[in-house]
Amino acid sequence: MGKAAATWRAGVAAADDKASADTGKAAHQALPSASGHDFLTVIISHSKFALELKDALEHLMGPQPLVAALDIMASEPLAATRRRLRELLRDLHKTVRGAATGGAVAAEPGEVLPVVFLSDLFGGTPANLAHAEMKRHAPAWLITGANLPMLVRLMELRGTAPVETVVEEAAAAGRRFIRVESNPA
Repeated sequence: MGKAAATWRAGVAAADDKASADTGKAAHQALPSASGHDFLTVIISHSKFALELKDALEHLMGPQPLVAALDIMASEPLAATRRRLRELLRDLHKTVRGAATGGAVAAEPGEVLPVVFLSDLFGGTPANLAHAEMKRHAPAWLITGANLPMLVRLMELRGTAPVETVVEEAAAAGRRFIRVESNPA
């Protein structure tokens, strides 16, 4: 594990301990991964944020074969972007149906893994496209305000609990790691 990942994990542990103490909840313990709790993840955003967020995730946690990034460029027609999103989802589903994927849990024959979309901005084109695709890929979830702590927590908890629980924990981590510091003159 690199120094950045170790620092990140120490920060997560400290924040989780504080959250547990504040709420009286026990700290999350990792359980064995199970296909019944696995999911696909699509990061979708304006400009190049999605790809950079995925790159940062993989810098900290290594390759993530069930995570894909889709950047939406202002110059691209909406129909073309929608087509790229559908192709990306089709490719992710093929990855699941394929042979072992670097630690990813392969689905049972006929099983469709849930999709978790992470988008940068509620109400923006990426979130709206993801929301429209949710109807085609149920079960699905959309988390807006995507940030690196949220994404790392989502991956840490993958396979440990029902997707809806993991999504809520990831959103909470995204909020917990937002800080404002100042140094007034």
